[in-house]
Amino acid sequence: MLTPRLTKYCLHSPWPKQAAFLLLPHREAFYGGAGGGGKSDALLMGALQYVDIPGYNALLLRRTFPELDKPEALLSRSHEWLDDTDALWVAGKKQWVFPSGATLTFGHMANESDKTNYKGGAYQYIGWDELTGFTETQYRYLFGWLRRLKGVDIPLRVRAASNPGDIGHEWVKERFVNPGSLERPFIKALIADNPALDRDDYLQSLAEMTPVERERIMNGNWDIMPDGIAFRREWFTFADTVPADTRKRVRTWDMATSLKTSSDYTVGGLYSRHGDTMFCEDIIRGRFEYPDTRKLIIETAKADGHYVPIGIEKAGMQLLAVQDIQATLEREGYTVYGIAADKDKFTRSLPIQRKAQAREFVLLRAGWNREYVDEFLLFSGDGKTHDDQVDTASSAFAYLFAGAGERKRKPLHIIPGAV
Repeated sequence: MLTPRLTKYCLHSPWPKQAAFLLLPHREAFYGGAGGGGKSDALLMGALQYVDIPGYNALLLRRTFPELDKPEALLSRSHEWLDDTDALWVAGKKQWVFPSGATLTFGHMANESDKTNYKGGAYQYIGWDELTGFTETQYRYLFGWLRRLKGVDIPLRVRAASNPGDIGHEWVKERFVNPGSLERPFIKALIADNPALDRDDYLQSLAEMTPVERERIMNGNWDIMPDGIAFRREWFTFADTVPADTRKRVRTWDMATSLKTSSDYTVGGLYSRHGDTMFCEDIIRGRFEYPDTRKLIIETAKADGHYVPIGIEKAGMQLLAVQDIQATLEREGYTVYGIAADKDKFTRSLPIQRKAQAREFVLLRAGWNREYVDEFLLFSGDGKTHDDQVDTASSAFAYLFAGAGERKRKPLHIIPGAV
């Protein structure tokens, strides 16, 4: 197994994703995506890999100096690693000098013109922390000072790390992420790739962010756009009750595969129609293995009552398992029908988009509201975010607004494209 070149100045051994990043021989490479993935340590380790060799000079950059000096940022982290070593800190130059004569300098480019401050330098390592905070012209300009003398056995490297977002989002995504390049590899690191992080506490903190920012920081999602692709927050309206004379309801289920093979949720949504308005009255959502899923659906049917039909989409569940649920419910007098998922998710959601925009899609106020709306705001139909709750709404609309009368019900095992 290959291990990266390290010096005594690295405070800890690299985690697997960091090690992969440090082993790359390419001139350019990009690391990160999600928050908490160990980006700062990876950049600092990379800068320290050759400080034992005379003539080596490394540069680490952040857009502004205060960002460099924040707790656990690059500069403060370098002091944690190097203060008790034989490296010398030269405060006036923001530079570490090593016994070999090698240097590690910290810089910033708050303004576009600040890039010229590095004109005439000679660096063998240039590291960019939160690259999306920089402009593409700043990034490309410094390649003019990535150089070495003949015969010096030090690789020339430009290394960057960043979360999605900020002013440079699009150019960074195009250069490194989408569609990706063999010449400029991207090592995607997530929260789980940093075992030193208190993951559960961090996830609780991220839960308070807006859905777009949370998706970017938690999952390193480069495709999420701030305004939402299909739904907007202001389209959602809320009520405390549904009209008393509401009679037409349906409970639709989108069931995930086994927890061993999927991070999707099993979701059951109770929806109703009153005139042209569609209500979401209740959402049940969780990750369950099959025995618990079966029990949940049966118990929910009993709580809803016999007058609420039950729609089930396969969504990865084994057909025999779904048929077992159907048979059990039908023996007890419940109406069960299969949902034919014969269109792509975005197309299926179009009627809900129109309902929401017309303020005719109303949610009953409850604890599930925030996660429900957040999912709709992140939804793009490309499968890159959770869409189980959107699917239940699309399926419910097809039932509740199926023209005159309810849709024809067929046995689950013979409906093409459905369960």
